[in-house]
Amino acid sequence: MSIKNEKLELRNKMISVRSKISTEERMIKSEQICSHIIQYIEGTLNLQQPINILMYMPFKNEVDITPFMSWCWKSGGTVFLPKVIQNYQMEIHLIKNLNEVEVGKFGIFEPKPNTSICNDIAQINVVIVPGIAFNQSGSRLGFGGGYYDRFFSRYDQLGLKVPYKIAVAYDLQIVEDVPIEKHDYMMDQIITEKGILLK
Repeated sequence: MSIKNEKLELRNKMISVRSKISTEERMIKSEQICSHIIQYIEGTLNLQQPINILMYMPFKNEVDITPFMSWCWKSGGTVFLPKVIQNYQMEIHLIKNLNEVEVGKFGIFEPKPNTSICNDIAQINVVIVPGIAFNQSGSRLGFGGGYYDRFFSRYDQLGLKVPYKIAVAYDLQIVEDVPIEKHDYMMDQIITEKGILLK
C-alpha cells in the first residue's frame, strides 16, 4: 500500500474514532488540554518575550483551544489565526478578540476581512497545530490539504527559524504509527488531556 493510501486509511479511521467523543467529554478534555498548554508554556518554554502564537479555530469535534486563546490575550500575548486562500495557502491575521472572526466558506471560523494581515511571519514563535493522528515520535497526520506543512516550509524557504510546533489532541488520537513523507514536518511537542507526550 502506498503512503498516500496508508494516510487515507488512517485518516478515515481516526475521524470515525474522534467523532464518537461526546460534546461534554470534548469540553472537559479541551479544558484539561488548555491547562496543560499553559503550564507547559509557562514552565518549560521560558520564552524571553511575550508570546506571539498562531492558533486555529476549532471545527466540529476538534480540541477547543479558545480558553487558551483567552489566557494569551490576558497575558499580553499576540494571537494570530490562519485564513485559507487560493493555492492551498494560509494567510495569517492578527486577532485581538473572538469578535474578529466569522464563519468562512468551509464552515470554519476565520479572521474577518478587516483584520490585519501578518506580513512578517518571523515574529511568530509558537504554533498550535491541529491534526487527526499523532505518534510518540512527533509525527502528525493532518486533514490532507497540506496547509501547515506548506506554511512551515515558508520559513525554510526564507531562511527563518521554524516556530515551535505544539500539537494538541485527545489521547485517543495517539497511535503507534503515522505514515509520513519527507515534506511532512514533525511536531516539537504533543499535548493531550493526560499532559505532555514528548519528553
